[in-house]
Amino acid sequence: MKPLRSILIVGLVSLISACGSDDSQTVSQPEPELPNKNNPFPNVFGPPVQHTMLGKQVHFYWNAKEANNGDMLRVPPKSKPIVVSGDEVIRWLDENHNGESLRNSYVKTYKPGNFSSFDIFVYVVENRKDEVCQRWEKEPNCKLEVKYQWDEDRRTFDYSINGEDNWLFAQDYSAGIEHEEGFWGLEITEHHRPDQVLAKDELSVGIASYDKTKVDFYKQYQRDEVSRLNANDGKLILNYLQILGLVERKVDPEKLGMVQQYIIGYVDDYGNPGTMPGNPGSKELHPLFSDDVTLAQIDDNGKPKTHWGYLQDSKFIPCGISGQDCVWPHIDQEIINLEVTAHNIRPDYFYDGVITFSDIALSLEDYVDENGNKPYSGSLVYWPTLNTKAKVESYAINAINGLGSSGFYGWNFGWNYLVGQQRPDMNIGGGQATHIMPDMAQLTSPYDAYFAYTSMYDKYYAIQKNIAGDDADPYRLTRQHVLKPKYPLPETHFGRGVADCGMCHNETDMNFDSETSAHIGEVKPAECAECHGNNGAKKGHNQVAGCYRCHQDMTGHADANTANKTTHPFEKTGSGLSKVMPDPYACVSCHYNDNPEKVGGL
Repeated sequence: MKPLRSILIVGLVSLISACGSDDSQTVSQPEPELPNKNNPFPNVFGPPVQHTMLGKQVHFYWNAKEANNGDMLRVPPKSKPIVVSGDEVIRWLDENHNGESLRNSYVKTYKPGNFSSFDIFVYVVENRKDEVCQRWEKEPNCKLEVKYQWDEDRRTFDYSINGEDNWLFAQDYSAGIEHEEGFWGLEITEHHRPDQVLAKDELSVGIASYDKTKVDFYKQYQRDEVSRLNANDGKLILNYLQILGLVERKVDPEKLGMVQQYIIGYVDDYGNPGTMPGNPGSKELHPLFSDDVTLAQIDDNGKPKTHWGYLQDSKFIPCGISGQDCVWPHIDQEIINLEVTAHNIRPDYFYDGVITFSDIALSLEDYVDENGNKPYSGSLVYWPTLNTKAKVESYAINAINGLGSSGFYGWNFGWNYLVGQQRPDMNIGGGQATHIMPDMAQLTSPYDAYFAYTSMYDKYYAIQKNIAGDDADPYRLTRQHVLKPKYPLPETHFGRGVADCGMCHNETDMNFDSETSAHIGEVKPAECAECHGNNGAKKGHNQVAGCYRCHQDMTGHADANTANKTTHPFEKTGSGLSKVMPDPYACVSCHYNDNPEKVGGL
């Protein structure tokens, strides 16, 4: 163990509802494959790459004063961040720590050029002290004594600021969205170790003083993790892995004892009325419910806003974000003592042996029961860059036991759920990782974990706009002609597989019959498909998919990418519509499904 290190600076100059399988593009592209250590991203990046933070930046918030009551975690921090370039941190690591992350001296974790939130913190306090004092609303050259030391019992760093150790990190992989309207604040890391939070481009990270009772509880949980790891000879063995699949919710939620009520308004934490959920820059708004449809608010399609949930002591309990509150009573499978091994699918970031949550999904493939069978399966799918300009560049949970993500139905995941059960009086969270991708979520030795097949529809109503099959869908009555066209294009047609008919045809050389009298202006391929079929397009997702939230490289799809703004289901801006290929109406006209009522590949 290295000696206690002290940084004393007094007057001196001395740190994010799921798209499924990528199968709805007309232009054929190779399917992403799981990587191996020698060729990590075949068909995605080409040859192996070495990730580095050179040329990238992160935003560090020092919000001790305003975060005492947790405000930084609910609304945007008032102070501007300290902008830190990756070049600065890498240079500092090169000069002071042999070019390695501080954690690497104790647990070999990050490849050169990569570092953690904790590295950013230490860099800032050693090199940007004046900016810390300014954001702390203290005098210039204020007292800033930071001590840190490796704690083997917790496999992380102990640290204190001016003698106080009740600090926690907060973070958001927002790709810089906090600088625009809609930033909600940072998410507290709770029991997650800050030296296990990988710094990526445009990461926002902050440090805040916090309830010491909770901080001490999280530290004890980390000690319990390490004790469990040591008792298992260094193996990560989950006591419980729960698989929570609510497929029946789509078919008949009442079978699960769920009820439906109407949203009649919103209030903030103090009971003050609000106008919409997710109002940027304000306290979080909570819906009010009633079983009286005449009081319901109306969504973009002119329909009452409803929400599924259940009754507890005559009180309506909504499903919550991702439907998790309704998921827990419905455990489909529970696997006991699952050994999780490192599959080393991210050699661009981590050294071999680092275990992330993606390894839990992949370890399902390795599990052998008492009869010698392999009854479980898990698969991943690669997400590159989304329309939000967020550089995800990570693997998402695509399918568990053959049930795949589809539209806004998909797999949520988390670990240490029993943390919340142990101290419900303190409202301690259970390790949900909504905004951390599974191949970025490093694990030490959690007691339990879960996969939950859930829906974003029940929480956010902006996404109800422009869903195929709604009253605004111009093609809702014509898709039967797409499946059985009058004049199907032959496979020898020179435009076979080309999505945009207007690339070769214009309105003057097309002979419309009497059934298609609305063809004025742009050539609209979905209307052409009524007579000529889908021209070899692959089957797509179910008809509630917002295609352009994920599909970026839609070559030959006219102005679909540039016109659509369906970037994130929680944005109040909704979506813009392409004149030629409105999403998702036109998409599912060609990328049809045999049974659009079923989800997840059933």
